Order: sequence, then structure tokens, then C-alpha cells
Amino acid sequence: MKKVWLSLFCLSLLFPRVRVLASPILTSSLTSEQKETLKSTTSGSVLLLTTDNVKMLKSVSQDFIILTFSEDGGFSSDTYNSVISLLSIILSPEHLSYFQGQYPGIKQDAEISFTGFRLRMNPTRTASEIQYFDEKTNIFRVEICIHELDDITPTPTPPVVPSQSPTPTNPGATDVENPPTGDISPSVLLIGTILASLGAYISIKQILLSN
Repeated sequence: MKKVWLSLFCLSLLFPRVRVLASPILTSSLTSEQKETLKSTTSGSVLLLTTDNVKMLKSVSQDFIILTFSEDGGFSSDTYNSVISLLSIILSPEHLSYFQGQYPGIKQDAEISFTGFRLRMNPTRTASEIQYFDEKTNIFRVEICIHELDDITPTPTPPVVPSQSPTPTNPGATDVENPPTGDISPSVLLIGTILASLGAYISIKQILLSN
């Protein structure tokens, strides 16, 4: 029996450890009340959300809504997907698209700033962060400046380019419209006949006079 347990232990060392329960925070897991608290800009509005490996604290400080995250084993796509999920409740679709364009994934920079947002990795902790996060745990903070959101100009939609005419078979050739070849009108034909007859009459008369 001891040999069996020893064999199983040795096999476990051959395979990397995986976080079977890893998952982001999803909007579908939030109640209506939690969503309202998440969007609230009232000072003292606090919300704590957790999954098996991601923890999020929402707080408000002056003109900022603050989302602070921690993740067991280090920050991964679970943290980023949690950020996007929660921002989709707070922001308009245009502002969310703007954020994703400016910040497409978790980065290790100490601080990244762009209009409307401040992103900080392991910043000096607020009183709320000290209370809810272990001092040895890495934290990632997303600060949303409420008053700067109006200054964000969404990326304009590119204009629709009209479709071009089909390319001619011969690239060097130029399509030239042939002139119309309609039937000759009767009046033109009559005038031509009269002029021709008059010319013949004059010619015959000159020949007779010359004789």
C-alpha cells in the first residue's frame, strides 16, 4: 500500500499545478443591488466581491470610483476579464470600448494614466484596502475619474467607401462610348436628293452650252 501512495505522489510531481477553480467576476453573478452599489458615486459606497481566486473592492474617493483587485497566484486574464465585466456596468459602451483600446491587458507598470482612468500596480494602500487585503497580497487598482469621462472622444466610425466600378479586362484600355448611329431623318434625305439633282442639272447644262 505504501508503494501505491509513493507512486501517486511521484506522479503528482510530474504535472504542473493548475487552478481548477480559477474564474473571473462576471456580471451574471451580481444582484441588482450590487450593480447599483457598483455604479454609485456616493462617498462611503463600498462593495466587496470574490470568486475562487479573484477579489475586488469597490470604493469612492472624491471624484473617483476605485476598483481594487487581488488574485491568487498572480494577476492573469481572470483579473482583466473581471475589470472589463465590472466596467461594463459602470461605463457606457463607448467608454468601455475606449478603455479596452487604451488598456488591452494587465501590465506590470507601476502606473498608467489616460483620460478618465488611472491604473496602479501595488500603490500606497488606502484605509479600505488595508482593511480588506492582506499586506503581503499584490493589488491592482483601477481609478475612474468621473468628471473626466465627458472629455473622452469615442473613436469615430470610419466612413463608408463607395464601391468602385469593375476594373476593365484590359487595364490600359479606356471605355469610350460610341456615338449614336440612329437612322437618317426623311427631311435630310429629301434635301440631299434635291441638291444632288440640282448639281446634275447644272453640270448637264454647262456641257450643252459648251457645245
